[in-house]
Amino acid sequence: MKKKILSLGAVLVALVTPMTGQRPKTNVSAATTSSQANSNIYFTFNGQKLANNATVPLSKGINASAGETVNSILEKAKKVVSLSSSQAEIITDAGEVSRELLNQDVKIQGNSQNQALNTIEKVPTKGFYITLTAKYQNETVNVKVPFGNYYTVANDEPVVNVEYKQNATTVKQSANGQIFQVKPNSKFNPLEFTNSNGEKVSFSADQSSSNSKQAKLTAVSNSVDTSKAGTYYTVKLSAINDQNKSKTISYQVYVTPTTAIRFNSEHLVYGYRFSDNYSRLVSMDKVNYGQKIYVGNQTYTYSNNYQRTPISYTKFSLKSQKDANSASNNNWIPTSELMTGGSQVKGVTKMVMHTATVYDQGGSTKVRKIKAFTKLTFDSKTVMIKGTKYYRVVDQPDYIKATNIDGTKRKLKKNAYIYSSSTKRTSHNGVWKLSKGQTITTYGGSYKFKNGKRYYRIGGPAKQYVRTSNF
Repeated sequence: MKKKILSLGAVLVALVTPMTGQRPKTNVSAATTSSQANSNIYFTFNGQKLANNATVPLSKGINASAGETVNSILEKAKKVVSLSSSQAEIITDAGEVSRELLNQDVKIQGNSQNQALNTIEKVPTKGFYITLTAKYQNETVNVKVPFGNYYTVANDEPVVNVEYKQNATTVKQSANGQIFQVKPNSKFNPLEFTNSNGEKVSFSADQSSSNSKQAKLTAVSNSVDTSKAGTYYTVKLSAINDQNKSKTISYQVYVTPTTAIRFNSEHLVYGYRFSDNYSRLVSMDKVNYGQKIYVGNQTYTYSNNYQRTPISYTKFSLKSQKDANSASNNNWIPTSELMTGGSQVKGVTKMVMHTATVYDQGGSTKVRKIKAFTKLTFDSKTVMIKGTKYYRVVDQPDYIKATNIDGTKRKLKKNAYIYSSSTKRTSHNGVWKLSKGQTITTYGGSYKFKNGKRYYRIGGPAKQYVRTSNF
């Protein structure tokens, strides 16, 4: 029987799009927490303690060959390391290994229903790694095991970690790239501070990925000003070990806004809800450009076996600041989206001068129209979509062509009368006739009157039109 080559989609059967579904249920602590601070559980290699999320310092990656089963790869990895407690157990399974391999472009053959017997079609030249997760009571720890030519860690450079409590569990993980939120006017020390949840966040450095002895850690860049609500900053820390090897990492700090903000992200952003005691993240409705939102103080750093990189989420509300901080509120948004897309949108109220078709952000019609002389609030900045200028409606994902609002300036090539109908003349700005060479603003496309001739609108709400042949 010919074997099937599995795709990432075949393995992630339960993972659906943010529009309609849920992420698979998984134990969030398996990817985010560590009890190394209490020394209850940790991996060891050749008798030496490994830092959480360390890569096993092998002189050469474990041999892997085409045709080898996923289960064989998992068992090889388990034999390389030991655990500090006989009561701890490795909980990584063949399905998780398969997903991790596929994420590294390792092709797998076999049946997605029995992933332990799936085989590697070809070992990539760059090699690969698998992550082992061990659990003891409510505490977990991770280690990466390299195969083939996978080398990404300089074994002798220091490792910078961050530690805090979340959901009554101690979290210790790599500090690089993390995002933290703090309250306005709170005290801030780049090596230890209190986050907006009221939990202490502290940073430390290990000598290396294979040596958990402390290394010297200092802040080399810190401009955080907590008196400026709604701002964000980048902090850089540098660690130096006993071999004089150094490692610089960065993390970001977001100061909670004290008033509502207008959301102005340039890309599609969804809100989320947590369920099952923060072990499942479910997408909800998208947050529209220009929408008014209130930002809460509570944050949660989430990852799972599909998304191992921790992402910070912040509570928010569309109703009020009180609701944003309410215990019953379960609306969350990536903190990074608030940092980059949460500045104030400068709105401007304008009148739509010509019946206008509504478009989406790609320039496709929504088969909906706005009546002429309707007042709307737009972002003051126009956007170009497929070479045409549009205004974006605040609080709605709607776009209107700018020519229907600001109009188009045209020069008259001859004298022109102003009409309210095909037979009746009228005035515009106190005059009944416009002069040759005069620049006039017209709005939208032309209208065809009963006499068969076409006219541009030049004002309103009173009917004021000029024949297109005069321009």
